[in-house]
Amino acid sequence: MRACFWFDVAGKCYTISRSAGFAALISSIEALLPPEENRSLCLSCGSSLSKSITQRFVDFLEQMASSTPEAERARRNLYRIRSALLHGGALLHSDHLGALPGPRLKDEFENMDHAQRLVRLVLANWLERQTELVERRPNSE
Repeated sequence: MRACFWFDVAGKCYTISRSAGFAALISSIEALLPPEENRSLCLSCGSSLSKSITQRFVDFLEQMASSTPEAERARRNLYRIRSALLHGGALLHSDHLGALPGPRLKDEFENMDHAQRLVRLVLANWLERQTELVERRPNSE
């Protein structure tokens, strides 16, 4: 339900702030990420030996919507943009200029379109997998 909530928020706030809309789209995928498996730490320095959140995001997308190496780079870029937005480092270009033409506006709209299509595909595939898991469960009656 959290994934659906964030997907809905993305659509509602897109006209107010494309940055917020974009972040909400990526959050809808993040809401579906399975918990970390091995949260082990390095004995010497204490750093995490687990996969980074970006790698977990990319791996999850590969499971839910397999891609090409080029698409994987684009997906990493989506997460990089999301991180810059949510950690206060940036706003999308259109939040500064509106929909006025600018040098980065085309890339921004392509990223938004890619994110919207990807989220729809991931949500549909995730729901389908949940249905398959329920159907495979032994009857408990």
